[in-house]
Amino acid sequence: MKRALTLFLALCLVLLPAAPALAETAIGTTLRLADYSGTVDVKNAAGSALTVAKDMRLYNGYCLATSAKSDAFISLDSDKAVRLDERSKASVQKSGSQLEVCLVTGQLFFNVTKPLASSETMNIRTSTMITGVRGSFGWVNAEETGLMHGHVELRCTNPRTGEVRRTELRSGQRVYFSGSASGGLDAGLAGSGFTKTEIRNPDVPSIVVEAMRSDPTLIEQVRADVPGVDVDALVSAAAPVPVQAGPGSAEEAPLTRPVYYFGNVAPQPEPGYERGWDGVWSGAGVPPFGANPGWSAAGGEGYPSQGGMPASFIPSGVVASGSAGPNVTWTLYDSGWLLLSGSGEMYDYRIRDEVFPDTPWFPYQESISHIEIAQSISAIGDYAFAGCAHVASIAVPASVSRIGNCAFWSCTGLSSVTLPGTLSALGTGVFWGCSALTSVSLPAGLISVPADAFSGCSSLRSVTIPARISSIGDSAFWNCNALQDVYYGGSESRWREMRISGHNTPLSQAVVHCSG
Repeated sequence: MKRALTLFLALCLVLLPAAPALAETAIGTTLRLADYSGTVDVKNAAGSALTVAKDMRLYNGYCLATSAKSDAFISLDSDKAVRLDERSKASVQKSGSQLEVCLVTGQLFFNVTKPLASSETMNIRTSTMITGVRGSFGWVNAEETGLMHGHVELRCTNPRTGEVRRTELRSGQRVYFSGSASGGLDAGLAGSGFTKTEIRNPDVPSIVVEAMRSDPTLIEQVRADVPGVDVDALVSAAAPVPVQAGPGSAEEAPLTRPVYYFGNVAPQPEPGYERGWDGVWSGAGVPPFGANPGWSAAGGEGYPSQGGMPASFIPSGVVASGSAGPNVTWTLYDSGWLLLSGSGEMYDYRIRDEVFPDTPWFPYQESISHIEIAQSISAIGDYAFAGCAHVASIAVPASVSRIGNCAFWSCTGLSSVTLPGTLSALGTGVFWGCSALTSVSLPAGLISVPADAFSGCSSLRSVTIPARISSIGDSAFWNCNALQDVYYGGSESRWREMRISGHNTPLSQAVVHCSG
């Protein structure tokens, strides 16, 4: 990427929408986990953990996740394969000759040894891009697609504006989200926030280099078609030097990459405070973004529950605290409660290292079980609660008028959400990958459903859409294959006039109940 990410960001490589899930017996003959190293987790479409084994069959909706210093080689058929990099997560779908890999986090290497037939499609989808692969090899992450050899078609979606641009990549080209007005090699991308450039040696990620080292055919393809890459220097360079990263462990030295923020605020830790090898902030007793606000069971004015703090809140020790906006403070208690106090807008956050949101509470996300937002907070920032997988429900207070891009991205345990009637703006991918969410009622203040809003919400069975909404963005309900009922506040004729963008097949398969 130029190389930033997400979370939560904006690149889509696009071809065709995902097909409805098929019975496991229908596709298990071609999709398989051919090999892996380190720690890899596999879950079926229902979210149940499976015993991992080499050459195990994979079925529609299966999700694979790699840990640090781990990878997973997925054989899609005899001519197509992807390798998940460390700290990555992806799911697979296949219907006949249509194949899709949904990259939730991290990065992957793809290799298609035989050009696709005209009837075939192979899409790699991220929260911000869809890459349509036609042949050969390269890499994909949430902010960047690089093609070492072959041809891919891309659809790039700006996470701030929802604007969609399309382009193609040929051998030796890449597209990344830079946030700038330049389109680089493609004038059609100018002003979109995306840039197309020629690939140079420093651009090539290690997962691609390792694949080239093990396959002379890939080396020769690059040597013949990518003049900007010194192949001999690339593959002969020494592997990254391990550095001591923690007790008894070693990790590769991190790559130095430019950082791009989607918001105009980039909070930084105070001097002397740093994130350790285990991902936990530490320092001389001073929280990285501020001091403990000193809440008590009787305090915390402005919270939705009567008496200040929620009735179920149990006073406990403070784990960490700090600033979450110009006038917003966060505090995490050892009971698992994350409390946001103060007033006004939260900061907008971004993805770091192509995997993790840079919210100051993300290092503690495994312990966060409940999120409470003060009534006086007016906006929830981009990626604010992304990856908080153990939060089961959330009630957004009436003071909030805007929820940012990917704010609840990949909150896989979130089964219930309450949105206030005052809400007037939802960001792109706001509930992307919330696979436990079963129903949602959109407030009357909205006029549109943004792109990827509920993409990958595979358990979503019903949605209520107010009559004021006149358009539904691209992939807003992609892969919501459990969707059965749509409750629309307008008339049947107004529903027929609804502007519904592509990759929303579940809407056409659901029963629409019109009340207007």
